[in-house]
Amino acid sequence: MTTPFKEVVRLMSNGDPVDAANTNKPAQDLTQRTAHLKEVLDALEAGQLLRMTNAVLQAGMIVGTPLYLDIDNVFKPALAAIADDTVGGVTAGSGYVFGVLLALDTATSGTVALGGRISSITSIQWAAVMEDAAFVAGHYFLSSENEGKITLEPGPLAIYVGQALPDGTFLAKVAPPVYGAHTHFHFELIGAPAGTVVDPGVGVDHVVTTPNTAVRGWLPAVSPYFPTIQIPAGAKFGYNIQHPDEAELRAVFPPIPLEGVTFDQGGAILNAGSITINQFGIWWMTDDYGTAPWPVDYSVSLTAEIVHFWFSRVLFATSNSVVTRIENHPQSVLTLEFVNSSGVPAASGRILVRCSDLLPNLNDTDEGALVLKSIVSGKHRRGPVVSRILPGAGVSITAVNGSIADGFYGPMTISVTNSDALQGNAALVNLANAREDTLDGVQVVTLPTGRNVAPIFNLEISRLAPPTSSLRLKVWLHSSLTGTVPAGATIDYRIIPPAGTNTALPTGWTNLATLAGTAVVAGQAKEFDITPDIAAVPAGSLILVRLSRLGATDGFTGNLGIIRLGFALV
Repeated sequence: MTTPFKEVVRLMSNGDPVDAANTNKPAQDLTQRTAHLKEVLDALEAGQLLRMTNAVLQAGMIVGTPLYLDIDNVFKPALAAIADDTVGGVTAGSGYVFGVLLALDTATSGTVALGGRISSITSIQWAAVMEDAAFVAGHYFLSSENEGKITLEPGPLAIYVGQALPDGTFLAKVAPPVYGAHTHFHFELIGAPAGTVVDPGVGVDHVVTTPNTAVRGWLPAVSPYFPTIQIPAGAKFGYNIQHPDEAELRAVFPPIPLEGVTFDQGGAILNAGSITINQFGIWWMTDDYGTAPWPVDYSVSLTAEIVHFWFSRVLFATSNSVVTRIENHPQSVLTLEFVNSSGVPAASGRILVRCSDLLPNLNDTDEGALVLKSIVSGKHRRGPVVSRILPGAGVSITAVNGSIADGFYGPMTISVTNSDALQGNAALVNLANAREDTLDGVQVVTLPTGRNVAPIFNLEISRLAPPTSSLRLKVWLHSSLTGTVPAGATIDYRIIPPAGTNTALPTGWTNLATLAGTAVVAGQAKEFDITPDIAAVPAGSLILVRLSRLGATDGFTGNLGIIRLGFALV
């Protein structure tokens, strides 16, 4: 670091102790002054560095910081920015780099390097002002994102600060923004239609029969495919610049200036009668036979010449810190209009955003989540999707807002508390030697005396049931004879769980219970639960239930009838 200049030489006074510390003070100060002057003279003699001493600084800066001079003659951290109070867009005062902070005398005073070779700042100190926090040799520009920083990226204004050499030396060469700097671009536009076409007959105009915005190429130049933008009068086709594969083109579109463009196809320059552009897109102006971007036999050849697009942009307009284009997103629900002060659609200069849908609300006091429900007299009315929810039988609600009496609203948890709500009836799928009868108008599956029977029933478990449950069977049994159900009357089951892949169906039966010993009365029926429960029943599964009777040998001379087989998840 540069040796600071000693403003005051310390002298000895009467009464000071005569020792090395005191007697050497004047010599030390004079030596420091001499070293400072020599460094300055050496730099001037070699023509390596131009500096400004005793500069007034903003407090808190470190050496290496790029500086600008504000209107109060105070050096502050520089930032490449566009003034936001101008129509045309010019560099803000912070973008005019005056120099680099070379050394600090105090927190608010120091030396500024105006240009030349800087060797007194170390690589570590330079890294502290580099945007990537690491010293890398190369050409550095003023940052457009962090004040007082330099970066290898040119940024919006390409304000050059200097070059860092591998040995840690920095060659400062600050310069104001250069507006004439520009970049050339070349893009290849697809010459094919974005969709399908029917080849026209001689003298017939070209038409995109089935436009498809998911395809690169040319779409009909009508508002459904280019909404909310200005389509030039007479345009026939517009290039699908919104296609995902055209992201690089969109990033630098439109050209600046618009007139600085060239198109060619098949080696021939295209004039404005064939193709033109505006700030919103690229437009093909003719659809006469043989004049479209694609050939007249495209549906057969499926080939079309590339359209070469050449243009340039001024450098400061290529940065992401300058708005170069603003438009509606294709998936936007609301339509915004971007207009100038006269209400005419615009994409540059002073832009006003207009949305006729967003007007004051008629009501704004409804509870719950509000949504747009209707538009009345040009104003939108908001209201809740569901105002309140009241719990019914077998349901409980936990919520912060509301009550059982008035209903709940906002975030809530709804739980089923009554297992009887999760129930159903079985369907007969196989009589298996049983028979279907009618008793006083009631349909019954009869297990008759004199034969062995084993009818099978099917139970469907809802996919909305808990992931696993226990299932309790309920049997409604009728008998034609008073007594007890004989031995051999059993209930078996089989669980068929849901399967997301091809899976073999389960085989075999599991015994659940016996009906033997159950008291019955002739001509009467009763419903009762079967114990134990069927455990671990998955949601969405099928349960097969088999009721067997050895009617040929069980000695019970009456008929048994199943009026209903039901279930409940418990």
